[in-house]
Amino acid sequence: MARETERLGDLEIVGSTPRGALVVGDDGRRFSALVRSRQAAEQALRGPLAILPRHEHRESLVDVGVVPGGLVLLTEPPVITTLGRILASHEPLSAGVVVTVLGPVIEAVRAAAGSGVDLVVGADTIGLTSDGAPVVLVADLTDSKETPAEALRSLLARCAGACVDRLVVPEHGSELEALEAFLYRVAPPRPLGSLLLAEPATAESLVSGPVPRRPWAPGTVLRRARSAAAVVHRRRAAPAEAASSTPESPGRHRRSHPLDGWQERLLGVARTHRGPLAAGVAIVLGAAVASAVSAGPATDRASPVPVTASSAVPSPIATPPDAGTSPESAAEELVSAASACIGAGAPCLAALTTGDSPLRADDETEEALIPDGSEIRAVLADENGGSALVSLESSAGTTAASVLIIRTEAGWLIRDVFSGDPP
Repeated sequence: MARETERLGDLEIVGSTPRGALVVGDDGRRFSALVRSRQAAEQALRGPLAILPRHEHRESLVDVGVVPGGLVLLTEPPVITTLGRILASHEPLSAGVVVTVLGPVIEAVRAAAGSGVDLVVGADTIGLTSDGAPVVLVADLTDSKETPAEALRSLLARCAGACVDRLVVPEHGSELEALEAFLYRVAPPRPLGSLLLAEPATAESLVSGPVPRRPWAPGTVLRRARSAAAVVHRRRAAPAEAASSTPESPGRHRRSHPLDGWQERLLGVARTHRGPLAAGVAIVLGAAVASAVSAGPATDRASPVPVTASSAVPSPIATPPDAGTSPESAAEELVSAASACIGAGAPCLAALTTGDSPLRADDETEEALIPDGSEIRAVLADENGGSALVSLESSAGTTAASVLIIRTEAGWLIRDVFSGDPP
C-alpha cells in the first residue's frame, strides 16, 4: 500500500537532510525546510539570511512560514552533508578537495563583506550539495568574536591536518584575498567523490529515505500572518523606530551600511520570489516577522495585489556605458539611467547592475539612494583594477551618494550605492 504523501503547504516532503526536511515544489525545485523555534528563527531573520543578495555558494531565504510553536525557513540549495561531518569521519582529504570546498566559500564570504556583512564560518556551517558544491549555511551562523579571515584561516589549518598532501597554511597575510590566492596556488580543485557518500544523508537517502517526523500535528490549520503590505506601511510611517530596533546580526556583526536593512531585504525576497509556501503556510512578512524585530502593533492588514501576465506592463531595458568609458562618465550615465528605471520594473535595473548587486533585491532602497542624474557631478574617489568608487556630488558641493561600479565585458555596471560619503 502506498504511503500517504507528507506535505508542508504546497510542498511535498520527500526526505531528510542533516538540518531538516527536504521538500520539493510542483516545479521540481528542492528546498530545505528548517523548522526553528520562534526565538531562533527571529534571530536568523534579523541577520544575513534576510539581508544578503543571492549567491550560488550561500544559502538563500526563499520563504517563511508559521507552524505551531515556531517558524519554517525555506532555503536553497539543500545540502546532503557538512564539512564538519566529513572532518569528523576522519576520511583523508586531498589538497584539491580542500580547494574545491574552501575556495568558493572564501569568495562567498568576500562578496558578503562587499555588502557590509561579515560572515564567520566554521566546518559545521559549510554544507555540500549532492553535486559537491559548497554552500555557506547562513541560517546556522552564530555570534563570534573572530573576523571572517581568522575563522577561515583556522578552518584551513584544520583541513590541512586531515590532508594527505602537504598543506602549510601561511602564518601571515591572513586577509580574505590572501587566503583565497594561497588556496588556488596549492592545487587544482578536485571532486569530492566518495566523501559525499560517506555520510548517512546521501543523495539517495534524501530522495527515498524515511520522512522526518513533522513538528506539527496532522490536519493543523496553519495561521495566516499579515501581508507584506502591512510591513511596508508601518516601515514608511516610522522608519526611525524600525532602524533603531535592529539588533546586531549573527555571524560576528553587521557593519554600518545604508543598504543593510533586514526589512527591505526580506520584502525584496517576497517581491522577487513568490514563495511556494504561500498557499498552505502563511508568509510571515507581517505579524510573525515584524513582531520579531520591531516594537508596536500594526493595524494595516491589506493584501498585496498579484501581478499576472496579462496585467504586467513591459519594462524598458537600459544599456550600460561602454567598458572604455571613464569611471566618472560611466557613473553619471549609470545613475541617470538608473533614475529613469525607478518604477519601471526589475528588468530595467537588472541591465545596469551586477548579478549580486543588493539593488536588485530592493527597488525601494534604490529609489531612496540614487539621486537625480541631472543634479549630480561624479568625482572619482578610488579605483582598483576593474572596480571604481565614485562620489556623486550635488550642486551645493556635498556628497549626495557614492556608487561602486564594476567594469565587465558588457560595460560598466553598478554594484552598490551608499548614501553620503564613501564607506
